[in-house]
Amino acid sequence: MLDCSKQFDPDRAFGWIDLKPRKTVLLAVSGGSDSTALLIVFKNWADRIHPALRTVCVTVDHGLRQQSAAEARQVGALCMRLGIEHQTKRWTGKKPETGLAEVAREARYALLAEAAREIGSDIILTGHTADDQAETVLMRSARGSGRGLAGMARVTLYGGNTWIARPLLAERRESLRRVLQDEDMSWIDDPTNFDEGYERVQARRQIEADPDKISLVETAVRHGIARTELAQLSATLLEAGAKQVSPGLSQLNLSLLDTGDAVADVWRVLLACTGGRAHLANRHDVARLIERLGKGRSCLSGTVATKRRDSVYLHRELRKDHRLRFCNGLFDGRYRISPAAAAAGWRLVQRDPDVELQYESVPDAPDDIVKAAMLAEPLLDRNEATEPQMAKEEPNIQRYLAPFDHFLPEFDLALANAAANLYGRKKYPAPPVNDQFKPEF
Repeated sequence: MLDCSKQFDPDRAFGWIDLKPRKTVLLAVSGGSDSTALLIVFKNWADRIHPALRTVCVTVDHGLRQQSAAEARQVGALCMRLGIEHQTKRWTGKKPETGLAEVAREARYALLAEAAREIGSDIILTGHTADDQAETVLMRSARGSGRGLAGMARVTLYGGNTWIARPLLAERRESLRRVLQDEDMSWIDDPTNFDEGYERVQARRQIEADPDKISLVETAVRHGIARTELAQLSATLLEAGAKQVSPGLSQLNLSLLDTGDAVADVWRVLLACTGGRAHLANRHDVARLIERLGKGRSCLSGTVATKRRDSVYLHRELRKDHRLRFCNGLFDGRYRISPAAAAAGWRLVQRDPDVELQYESVPDAPDDIVKAAMLAEPLLDRNEATEPQMAKEEPNIQRYLAPFDHFLPEFDLALANAAANLYGRKKYPAPPVNDQFKPEF
């Protein structure tokens, strides 16, 4: 069990984060005890270790409580006393009636990433603690989530370009509050943290009633190591067993019809990327799909898998009653164009199935499968009613990897890079980790 009595060590908390090549770092601070402690201890540590580093504190005002604007100003006043830049980002617009916590989380990270880009930073530090990690694992275990038992990763890539780092995952909330008390610092208690209508608060109450449950943090460490190793093995199998043979069409070796978690994860990633799905199918459904391939064809996650002789082919499922949508620069969860191009009227549209398709035959790939794959591929179009805002040349179309391009935990980086290579994408950026340090999570 994590020891609440151990003294907080800032070098242990922050030393593993590679800040040397970075000029600016963003701290996400709500004003609660965890993020306020992050602000205090990081400033003291950075002043000593990285005195030239620019630190910017950002508070997200979700606008869900009357007190939120005043609380953001309170954080700003603290930052002024400490000599730290502060910004408030406000979540505006209509709030959903259901799933509010998840939507608010999405909005929060989007606003933080926006702020990071504006200040020229690619890293956000958050105040997630060992208590948060234990709560996360407890909630996921209640859902029977295998991969999810790894909990939160120490670093997660957001949007393909901004790292979310969690330096306090090995620290207990009680220890951090003692640091604040020693500094004569107060914090804000969000009333939603006491509302037992929220799943996380229910998990917190369970841990308070049974302190041994904090050992779920060690469970997360073990599962995180196992998930990383499995992702590395799956990446090797993917690189050896799959290739793109024509637009929208992947060819798999029959070696990938084997059993085992690593092979299953290769399938889960390929199915999700092909079908434009952010969530991976479960391994049981993948096993059933592979079994059905004995009859030649099967579908899962919006993907058609067809076995012919010595290969399996994957392409996007396309039904007569199913339209592939283009929204916010993203087509069907598979292709994207830049916001500037979308604003200038460029868009991706579905092919007209009634128009004769022109395509080239592919060696070793059946023509009917090549044609089926091409029918699901988008065409570039431009809304002529939109005022021109960019050069006349067509914008680049980039392959979007739905399981990885939004949130990519460090655990899955090797597998994500293998998928990026398959689809002709650049590798994801290396995590901001100083390997000379071994953090305790």
